[in-house]
Amino acid sequence: MNNTHDQNDTFPDILEDIHDRLTGFQADVTIPFDRKTADEILMEREFGIYGNLPHEEVFNIGGHACVSLIGVFKQINAHQIPIGFTEQTDIPGDTHDRSNTNGSLAMEELLRYMKEQNPDNKPTKYGSFVLWLDGFVCSFVINKRRRTCGSLP
Repeated sequence: MNNTHDQNDTFPDILEDIHDRLTGFQADVTIPFDRKTADEILMEREFGIYGNLPHEEVFNIGGHACVSLIGVFKQINAHQIPIGFTEQTDIPGDTHDRSNTNGSLAMEELLRYMKEQNPDNKPTKYGSFVLWLDGFVCSFVINKRRRTCGSLP
């Protein structure tokens, strides 16, 4: 994906040369030896590889690249990354996690607010996401460009 157009045109020639040098190699794998066939397999077909990889859809709001929260959850689930919920009332037992930011005063206040939004005490997972972009977050650590909040463009 990061190669130049010329490099992408040369790559199938390299694959074909490697394939021709292998003797006695048997496999039920179709290796594309030209750019057109590679694009069909990887990009253009309904079941093309790149189009079917789990990914977040990126959209633009006011000149900013954005992803949806649903897209983030899909990506997390696709990679089977566990989510450290602050509290879970949908499973029995001690389901409180007060480690790291889950134990902060801000999280306690947010948890209290979220529980107020659930007056019927329906089984729920409570938690938060800390969205990080080094260019505009002014908490936790000094960002690598050493800008201050007042000087952001």
